[in-house]
Amino acid sequence: MFRSILIAILALSVIGFSYWGYEEHKEKNNILIHAENNYQQAYHELAYYIDQLHNQIGSTLAMKTQDSMRPQLADVWRLSTLAHGFIGELPLTLMPFNKTNEFLAKVGEFSYEKGIKETNDKDISDSDYKKLQKLYSQSKEVEDGLREVENVVMTNHLRWMDVELALSSQNQKMDNQVIDGLKTVDAKSADYTKSFEATNPKNAVNQDKTFTNLSGPKISQKEAIERFQSFIDDHNMKVKHIELTGRNGKKDSYTLSMENKSNQKSVSGQVSKQGGHVIWFMKQRETNYDKVTLYEAIQKANKYLNKRKIKNMVLVQSDQYDHVGLLTYALKKENVRIYPASIRIKVALDTGEVIGFDQTDYLYNRTIHVNLKPKLKKQVVIDHLSNKIKVQEVHLVVFQNEQIQNVLCYEILATQDQHSYRILINANTNEQEKVELLNG
Repeated sequence: MFRSILIAILALSVIGFSYWGYEEHKEKNNILIHAENNYQQAYHELAYYIDQLHNQIGSTLAMKTQDSMRPQLADVWRLSTLAHGFIGELPLTLMPFNKTNEFLAKVGEFSYEKGIKETNDKDISDSDYKKLQKLYSQSKEVEDGLREVENVVMTNHLRWMDVELALSSQNQKMDNQVIDGLKTVDAKSADYTKSFEATNPKNAVNQDKTFTNLSGPKISQKEAIERFQSFIDDHNMKVKHIELTGRNGKKDSYTLSMENKSNQKSVSGQVSKQGGHVIWFMKQRETNYDKVTLYEAIQKANKYLNKRKIKNMVLVQSDQYDHVGLLTYALKKENVRIYPASIRIKVALDTGEVIGFDQTDYLYNRTIHVNLKPKLKKQVVIDHLSNKIKVQEVHLVVFQNEQIQNVLCYEILATQDQHSYRILINANTNEQEKVELLNG
């Protein structure tokens, strides 16, 4: 009798410890998934802002005086700090990203001094122009390096958590492609910073936004899962992890990851608690060849938006690289393009499947209030441009300037010699808001 009781107690103890161990493992796995999602998003943002930084510096080189350069340099100043902030969110504490941080600090310092602090209209000096040229070249190398690492991560299905574990390992023979790639990026950042003294940028990152004032009632976790499955057209996806998250202390969205064990596909994304809007998602899979043209990818993306009743969107940019089509749409109201309210879609060019979707900016800005009636006529603005450029297209757009103000502009696509430019002129004041070099 005593033996039977002892066996029963031991059996219950084993079951209890097994369940406790399972729950501990499950909780640990959930934490790792959440960290992985955050790392992926931070790297995506870092690469995006470095891309924008390179383009802005290129457009600055087309200007002659400091006054005409000011809008571009102010934007360079802002972008450098945004990129700087996202480096701090990556698992690089054991491998300091020193040179890249220093590079961005110098970019911020230079653009602040020449674009904001100094207010004269003198021609830029030869030495400063050479620094800009060096900066343009250097930012391209950093941009290419980051994209190369991103491609390695996606192609080989690597995880940022593996990078963190490799960095913390005592084994000095680390063979990690991501670490090697980031070390290369860091090394490429070094040359430009040698011509500057060490100082920090004098700017601050914009305050994080939260998802508020969205249409529809608040939804439960179960409803968020159902909305997400329907949006990605895959009800066979099962939840690996889901939690209520947000910024500035406000838990206003569900962050989740799902997988389909039958075909080993996985997807991560975010759904707003208010209204159940899918904010973004990213499917993890390889794209190894091109079978679908970029034009066909655009048609598929158009159908994707229409099916989800996202209306009045116009394609404003399309790019193609590594067997993927990257498409950007902007909201159109009263024949005016609302650029702050944009949606980005990624289409795999092997099958035409939509593998990435981001309507963060659209949800933030689709209800912005701007007077869409210009005070100046189109021809008045064109007449103030240099007669050396050839105007190709003109659009009315709402543009968000470096002060984070939404302004009505004439967007002018023009050419001069072998260069193409996108020029944004305030439709009410005739002031230049931005000049962007499109090829260079």
